[in-house]
Amino acid sequence: MLIIKIITLVCCVGIKAELWAQRIHEIGISLDADLNYRLSYKTGKTKNFFRLQTLFLNGNNIKKGRGQESDFGIGFSLGTESRHSLANNIAFVYGFNLGLNYQVATRTIIGDPSQLTLKTIPNMNIILGMNYRLGKHWVISLELLPYFK
Repeated sequence: MLIIKIITLVCCVGIKAELWAQRIHEIGISLDADLNYRLSYKTGKTKNFFRLQTLFLNGNNIKKGRGQESDFGIGFSLGTESRHSLANNIAFVYGFNLGLNYQVATRTIIGDPSQLTLKTIPNMNIILGMNYRLGKHWVISLELLPYFK
């Protein structure tokens, strides 16, 4: 009985590894208009993908008159993406992301106590863009991500 369980487990792991190998995996770094960096991971078949974006690191440090304001944040988002081929190496991309950002802000004015603010901000992005495939292993992607907070 133990041997049957072991053989079944090995077969299930082998089938899972085979299905994992048939999927496309993409890892990327993106930069937005505010110069915030993101690490993204996409996996799926040729037309439909699952997206995970994480490490939205952003921050500001501003000196104003008698005080200083600084903030930084981190977040993640999950979503789906669909691709439709327009030409040999060009595809139209669309989908959506749901995300959550955490932001910490401090405000210090000389003579007053510091103020600390913590925010949790949910958001939803719509994805519209184009992919251009450079050979077998490289893809350049340009995406517009209008969002709702």
